[in-house]
Amino acid sequence: MRIHEVRALSEDDIKKELEETYREMLSVRFRLATRQLSDTSQYRKVRKKIARIRTVLRERQLLESHAGPTRLHRKSHHTGRPGRFYGPVDRSA
Repeated sequence: MRIHEVRALSEDDIKKELEETYREMLSVRFRLATRQLSDTSQYRKVRKKIARIRTVLRERQLLESHAGPTRLHRKSHHTGRPGRFYGPVDRSA
């Protein structure tokens, strides 16, 4: 399932799909452990499918809240000072 297909689903459908995919992952994991799985990349594909579904759920949750980012974005360079990853540290308190 591609990301645009997941985005086209309703929230209830996405949750059902996530549950089914978790069950599928369990099945694939057991078949892999018992050497009944011929396509060993299937486990990775299922994990990525779960990640896609969870990403869409998180996107929708963020759009609902309209809160914006809850923390500063990481800087692209290392400055070697406190607060180097999330902006300046307020030490006035």
